[in-house]
Amino acid sequence: MKRKRKEALSLITAVYATLNIFCASTAQMGEYQHVSRYQGFTLNTEKSEQKIANDPTWQIFITLTKSEKCIKIVFSSMAKMETLKEPAISELNTYIVFEKIVDISRYGATNKNIFYEMGKNFDLRWNSSPLLVICNDESDPLKKLDTGLYRFRFTGPKSTNFYYRIEIFSVQEKVKFGF
Repeated sequence: MKRKRKEALSLITAVYATLNIFCASTAQMGEYQHVSRYQGFTLNTEKSEQKIANDPTWQIFITLTKSEKCIKIVFSSMAKMETLKEPAISELNTYIVFEKIVDISRYGATNKNIFYEMGKNFDLRWNSSPLLVICNDESDPLKKLDTGLYRFRFTGPKSTNFYYRIEIFSVQEKVKFGF
């Protein structure tokens, strides 16, 4: 048990060092004045019923307390991989989807809420990026970053417990993780 804890702490330390270098080079604060961070292991994260490419997904809920024009999301994930020499920390290719929770009860639908996709970090060929920028779309009345509840879903290697970190950059106010 102590060995696993020590390995987990070593993993987290290595991840922090890597992420600090990564984030310093890719996250240009510019107009974004606030950053909210959330991190954890998938083993301790709620699973979603919906899948991405038929793979299991984990979900985290986010609350916007003020409307935003754009937000920037930086997502990274890592796992300890066994090698012939020694365990190594490896960055994982993960896919993320950011969704708005829309109340449709006033339309007499059987479901009270639906999840409306605001953005994702991959294209039709499954090319992905650790950076996702989501902005209001004037042509789509649902694609507005209004105050309310949002869901962040992600997937990685099948049935693997891995470390992840989310950074959300905003202008008006920090986003809150949870309800």
